[in-house]
Amino acid sequence: MKKKLSRIGMIGIGTSLMMLSATKKVFADPNSALVSAKTQLQGQATPIVNNVIVPICAVILVVITLVAIVKSVVEYRRGAGVDLGHIVILIVGIILVITFPSWGWGLIN
Repeated sequence: MKKKLSRIGMIGIGTSLMMLSATKKVFADPNSALVSAKTQLQGQATPIVNNVIVPICAVILVVITLVAIVKSVVEYRRGAGVDLGHIVILIVGIILVITFPSWGWGLIN
């Protein structure tokens, strides 16, 4: 009987210690939890977006713009009317993508 009580006591103490060591910070306020998650995610995402995604998008837009310019020149040489609206929109898109790190994070915050 003493062995059972001793064994149950050891199991209880072990379980209690595991519970104490496994506790994590719990947010009672959902707003503080969301702010903490946003801050952590933004710290990880900012360098990736600024150094990888923005240059890739800019290069893609530049290539598309160059193709559109070449197509417009070919159309002009054939005597057809030239529409420059899509080229202007692409150039504005390039400017917005390249300047995103300076204004985009302020807008997100």
